[in-house]
Amino acid sequence: PSDYAAQTKAVLTLGGDFYRYPGRFNGICVYEGQIYRFEPDTSDCCFVTDQGDFLYVYRGQFRTQEECEAFIAENHVRFSLCFGPVVIENGENAMPAEYRWGEIYDYYARALFGRREECHYIALDVNARAPGYFHLVTLWDAVDALQRHGCTRAYALDGGQTATIVLGEEVLNVVQFGIEREMSDVIFFASALPPEVEG
Repeated sequence: PSDYAAQTKAVLTLGGDFYRYPGRFNGICVYEGQIYRFEPDTSDCCFVTDQGDFLYVYRGQFRTQEECEAFIAENHVRFSLCFGPVVIENGENAMPAEYRWGEIYDYYARALFGRREECHYIALDVNARAPGYFHLVTLWDAVDALQRHGCTRAYALDGGQTATIVLGEEVLNVVQFGIEREMSDVIFFASALPPEVEG
C-alpha cells in the first residue's frame, strides 16, 4: 500500500482485499464494469459505483453471471473488493455466524471500510504491536467500534499483516510482523487538486 500511495500521490490508502496468495480465487471480481471472476458463493463482495458509493453483494445472491452483469450495468459498478463479510447494513450488525475468511472470532489486526452517509466514509484499522503496546481484536469488536461512530454500512477488508493505512506516504499503523504484504487491491482517495494547489 505504501508503494502504491507513493506512485499515485494518494491522500489516503487502505489495504484492500486479499494479499498475494497463489490459488486463492474467490468472489466476484469486477474491473471497469467487466466481470473477470465469477465465484458468487465464496465471499461477500463490495461493489464500488462510478459515483463512489458501494453496494454489498452477499454470497449466493446471484445464481448466474448474466444476472450479475445486469446488476453491474444498472448500478454503474466500476470495480469490486473480494474479502468480507458485510458487517453492518442499515446501521445494524450484519455479522454472519460463520465466514470462510478472516477468522472472525480470533484476535487479529483488523481493517474495515464503512460509511456514515453518502460519500462520508470511515476507515478503521486496528493493528498495534509495538514495545509496551499490544492491541488486537475480534471482528465483532471492530464492528462495535464502527457502530459507536455512527457507521451505517461497513465491509471487512483483509486484516492481519495485510491491514495497512497510509496517510500521504506515511504508514500510520504498526504493520504486523513489520513488513507490508503485496496485495491484490487497495482503496485509495485522491485529490482533484494539482500538488502545487494542495500545498
